[in-house]
Amino acid sequence: MHIPFHPLTLQDKERVLRYTSGTHLQNCDLSFANLYGWQFLYQTEVAELDGFLLFRFRTQGHPAYLMPVGQGDIHCVMQALHEDACRQGHPFLMLGVSGPWLEAATRHEQIEYTLTANRDYADYIYLRQSLATLSGKNLQPKRNHVNKFRRLYPDYEYRSLTPDLVPACLRLSEEWSSTRTSPDIQRSVASERTMIGRVLANMDMLDITGGTLFVGGQLIAFTFGAPVNGDTFDVCVEKADTGYEGAYAAINNEFASRLPERFIYINREEDLGIEGLRKAKLSYHPHLLLEKFSVWSACTVSHHLGEQTTSCRESHLKWQTRALWQQCFDDSDDFLQLYFNKKYTPPINSFIEENGQVVSALQRLPYRMHWENTDIPVGYISGACTSPERRGRGLMRRLLSQAHRRMYADGQWFSLLIPADETLRQYYARSGYAAGKIPAYTPPAAPDMPLSYTVVRHREDGDCTLLKEWIEKCMPPRPCFIRQSDKDLDIVLDDLFLSGGVLIRATNAQGQTVGILLAVPENDEDIRILDIFAQPQTAVAQALCREAARALQRQGKIMRRETTVQVRVLQAEKALTHYAAEHPEETLTFRFKDEDIPENNGTYILANGQCLHTSDTTDDTLPLYAPQQLAFLLFGNRWPHLSLMLD
Repeated sequence: MHIPFHPLTLQDKERVLRYTSGTHLQNCDLSFANLYGWQFLYQTEVAELDGFLLFRFRTQGHPAYLMPVGQGDIHCVMQALHEDACRQGHPFLMLGVSGPWLEAATRHEQIEYTLTANRDYADYIYLRQSLATLSGKNLQPKRNHVNKFRRLYPDYEYRSLTPDLVPACLRLSEEWSSTRTSPDIQRSVASERTMIGRVLANMDMLDITGGTLFVGGQLIAFTFGAPVNGDTFDVCVEKADTGYEGAYAAINNEFASRLPERFIYINREEDLGIEGLRKAKLSYHPHLLLEKFSVWSACTVSHHLGEQTTSCRESHLKWQTRALWQQCFDDSDDFLQLYFNKKYTPPINSFIEENGQVVSALQRLPYRMHWENTDIPVGYISGACTSPERRGRGLMRRLLSQAHRRMYADGQWFSLLIPADETLRQYYARSGYAAGKIPAYTPPAAPDMPLSYTVVRHREDGDCTLLKEWIEKCMPPRPCFIRQSDKDLDIVLDDLFLSGGVLIRATNAQGQTVGILLAVPENDEDIRILDIFAQPQTAVAQALCREAARALQRQGKIMRRETTVQVRVLQAEKALTHYAAEHPEETLTFRFKDEDIPENNGTYILANGQCLHTSDTTDDTLPLYAPQQLAFLLFGNRWPHLSLMLD
């Protein structure tokens, strides 16, 4: 069933109020002022269907719905919403579901739902009379705050918010935002500022009621909101200059005391999990904490996930992890489809959940690495990200520690990653990662060679089934590198072609493969080499690069950028035992401390090609190594060559 959604505009006000004003629903998300104010961010759409008002919006990269408002056959409407989500290739997700709607909306014979309470998004609902009078022992501290404000600023003046005061309110909002300097919250602060501007620019149309406080003729606080229904008023925004002691308590009290008596309740919205905000809202002793749930179902998209046996729980986590990735990284939908269908599996996903939402995640991709003349199991950290609103709380550090424990249990010797910039390199160093460089590479000048070329831009352009064999045959000397499996290389090619890149194979006069190059356009002029495998290296590499310039129609630079790689030791004893056998001349005794993997702790003695590990760490005369120092010992200047890692 098609649902005729259209973008929500001011012209939808009467349509929305017809459904919401006569209900007992107190959810702040249903305030038209909120719906319109945040429409720019959530791309909110609205539709009517079979007696219900429906809302669709986007959050963290995928579509979601608010609970339907109206009367009729709720199960038919829910089925229509499921089908709508399926047509967009996403799981069904409904947010802000509260009260009796929870059971009514989720009672369906054919659909399995996952329900999660979202404490961070619970609405604080107060009695208007309570906030207006601040009577009773529980609110004595609030009365004291307000009374102190009045003593400190006896000339203060309360004024109703009118259009002529909007410029002053916007200036105060700008000043308040400028004090929030943390990069992790600047985006949300900027979005709120935009919302305030949208609402105040249309305050008459939106039925906005607000108040302001002035001291000495200067605006120091403002607030505004709009009705949710006939008896509940929603306070959308409250801002104050904290240089004036008690300003927040005063604007709250003054505004509540002037609201019409028909409003029995005041909804002061959620605390978003912010500790200070939660404490402040609870200190006013809410009449009701309106719990809201997310309702999720993956049953309609199993075909899109490419999964046959994945549980509902695993699908839920997968889609939430994908949405978090999309929120944090600038990757295309095609790449996400490739990664989460072909690379991602539930067992390799490390994550942290809060209130049923994945807020931090990474994937531990398994590989084989050639190191010290043998192939060993390693893990590669991919997609490490934390929700912007949850950063600065140590979640990723905790997640990395958990991932290290899991990779150790899986028998992986080292954890590898490629940091995106210097700040992240320093961040991962605090979790034990040592850093090295894969140098930039620009092919030197060399004479032409009589070679033939096969240029592959798409799967159908050429046979790539022997790619692994070709690479191994043409591999230049590398002391440490990742061995890509056939499946890994298949995914690398998919990503290469999605990026508009080419695979070029060079053959000599005898038809033998002598070189492979993978390259993508860097910009309108330059070419970035992902990797180049050639024997003899100099002449064939130069010839392949000239062919790449022709194939990609670029006239600028052709190079492989310098890459920082980071390595953390996971299996200290195994790595040192193998290292000692490969370097029998090495004699070394040291203590080792690993906070994430205490099984590694102890004293290590390397001598005569052997390694002895004891748990004794009492000899303070011995040097004490941390994971970073041990990685430097084991790798020296022979850092892993990581070139085709979907980074």
